[in-house]
Amino acid sequence: MNSRRLIVEVGATVLLIGGVLAVTRAMDYLKLSLNNSIPLATNGLSLWGYMAVTLGIILCVRLVEQLAPIGPNKDIATWFVNLRINIVYIFTATLVGAFVMAPLLSALSKHLTSGLLNFTFLSHYGALGLVGTFVLSLVVFDFFFYWYHRAMHKFPVLWQIHKVHHIDPRMDSLSNSRENFCDALVAGPLITIPSAVLFNLDSYQVGTLGFVIGFFPVVWPIVYHSNVRMQLGRASVLINCPQVHRIHHSRLPEHQDRNFCAFLPAMDVLFGTYTPPVRNQYAPTGVEGEEDVQSLREAILRTFRGWRQLFLKWRAAPSEAI
Repeated sequence: MNSRRLIVEVGATVLLIGGVLAVTRAMDYLKLSLNNSIPLATNGLSLWGYMAVTLGIILCVRLVEQLAPIGPNKDIATWFVNLRINIVYIFTATLVGAFVMAPLLSALSKHLTSGLLNFTFLSHYGALGLVGTFVLSLVVFDFFFYWYHRAMHKFPVLWQIHKVHHIDPRMDSLSNSRENFCDALVAGPLITIPSAVLFNLDSYQVGTLGFVIGFFPVVWPIVYHSNVRMQLGRASVLINCPQVHRIHHSRLPEHQDRNFCAFLPAMDVLFGTYTPPVRNQYAPTGVEGEEDVQSLREAILRTFRGWRQLFLKWRAAPSEAI
């Protein structure tokens, strides 16, 4: 390993964290709150608390990846590059949530009835109702996520955003938030808004159990993206796991456009895109013909370069749909 490169990558990561801290401090000074867009913020978790807990989870999973890997792990310098991509995505997604999605949902609530289907009655059933709300929330989220995810693969313009997530040849716990920041602008309108307009669900604010259940959607995607040799056998159809999701990230032709769900493979079963895992089979990941990004700058620019290529292609042959 090039020790000079490692020093550069670690230093760049420290500088990025310092920059994000400076921006959040400035926003606090200007009374600009981010908390309404942070998962579980109402449990008292700040942006830095959320990012610290997320990093802690990634480090714990990283340890398991070292002990029981599917294949080679990222080298430490590349790991820091991917960590910076994660930090930028989480921070920008939080900004989009606070200053784009929250005002938009507030404006829509003045003209549309929020929660056409009301399931708040579940709050009367204590812990059982909490679990019911959790399961129902997963179903609602996964339905909209499934179609958003299929659209990201179907349409070339959207694929240029999502491609950064898929070209990782060594998928691991950092791959979950290895996204271009433009993804946050697309996910909101396609997932958050229809979910908020159609469904009125209870929050998870019921003590410790509520906190644990509420954090599951944060933890589990990190786990099923991980480079951990985990297989659930026949239970794979019940919950997404590394072996199931690896099929979605596979570079093998027979695995293309399969297993789109976030949590519930039943969505893929329902819409005909489920491929069950074969015991002890872990397909290679990445995208044929695409090189992995080597820097944060490249991860950001890859999407815009892809759009430019699509535009040039369209100009040359306008009849070809983008």
